[in-house]
Amino acid sequence: MDYLAEPQKKIKAALLSGIRLTTAQGNRMAQTVDFRKIISRLKKDGMAIKWFWNARKDQDGKIVARYKTYYCESPLPAKGTKIDGFGEPSFNEMFWNQ
Repeated sequence: MDYLAEPQKKIKAALLSGIRLTTAQGNRMAQTVDFRKIISRLKKDGMAIKWFWNARKDQDGKIVARYKTYYCESPLPAKGTKIDGFGEPSFNEMFWNQ
């Protein structure tokens, strides 16, 4: 049995719906510790996943942390828009009320 199948479905659905995910967010959302491995598998399967670097700086402007945010080329909803506001099932309905 493929232990990454369910987390991969959740991550793929989130990315296709326009959600941008960091590794930490993806791991929490999909209840896995293999987010980066799943991203690699999705890319290998032909999914066009893009990423950009985020940088956290201290008070002096020195970078103290860097992390990637992954996304697909789908439009993001307007700031403050709820996922279930598009006529689609809510995020919780898609993944936890099966």
